[in-house]
Amino acid sequence: MPDFLPKIIFRPRLLSLQVFGHASDASDQNDSTAPRKMLEKKLISSAMEILDIFDYHNQPFSEPADRRVKGFVLGYVTPWNNKGYDRAVKYAQKFTHISPVWLQVHPGEARGEDYVVKGTHDIDNGWVTRIRESNPKIKIVPRFLLEGFDGKSFQALIYDNDKAQSFAVAVAKILKENKLDGAVLEMWKPVSDDGDRKAMRQAIKTIASKLKKDGFQTVLVVPPSGGQNVAGRLRSEDFAFLADSIVAFSVMTYDHPETYSRFVEAAEGP
Repeated sequence: MPDFLPKIIFRPRLLSLQVFGHASDASDQNDSTAPRKMLEKKLISSAMEILDIFDYHNQPFSEPADRRVKGFVLGYVTPWNNKGYDRAVKYAQKFTHISPVWLQVHPGEARGEDYVVKGTHDIDNGWVTRIRESNPKIKIVPRFLLEGFDGKSFQALIYDNDKAQSFAVAVAKILKENKLDGAVLEMWKPVSDDGDRKAMRQAIKTIASKLKKDGFQTVLVVPPSGGQNVAGRLRSEDFAFLADSIVAFSVMTYDHPETYSRFVEAAEGP
């Protein structure tokens, strides 16, 4: 077991800017007076009217520089909803990390390479400069999504250490060229074979360790548990295995893969 545990972050779906955070200890948690303060500020009402939603749905709770959470706070920004870019800059003081959803990693055999990073046309260096001016301490950690991988190419990635190293090199190259701080890696798959699961976590560790050695942070996106008997779920042993190379785990709770669909259907009822 490692001497420390990385942050576990729950990722809700919001429009424009997706935000989630972590409270690492009691000092990070909201105080017990928060509900009373919300009532005093009239942020909660038992007699809400439809027009109230139109009037106040887009109003911030606090000033841009106010920060209530002391721990790790990560926001996602998507290029197809450009309001998130402006909001991220405006509220940059509230975040420790921002993840623009820009990039995809593809198998690169057609180009004579192991892996190719696409989506670089979406990288907005001007926006990166602006958000760092707003919060010089913020970390820019773009998401890297695996695309174009079939069963064979994914197996090659997780079972061949050289492939995992090449993957890390391709990611690090983009980060270095654009002076970014790390990566949100969307690579964990709900595989059914236990050997595949262990190979996958080893490949992730290899990639994250290489990035860490190069001075970059890695956040790993993982699916919700879905229950004890769901194949491919992240187990406590996987968490412990990866903890020294991963700075945070982003628990993706809004896109349930097919493996988890029966649990969602059961929860929704007839």
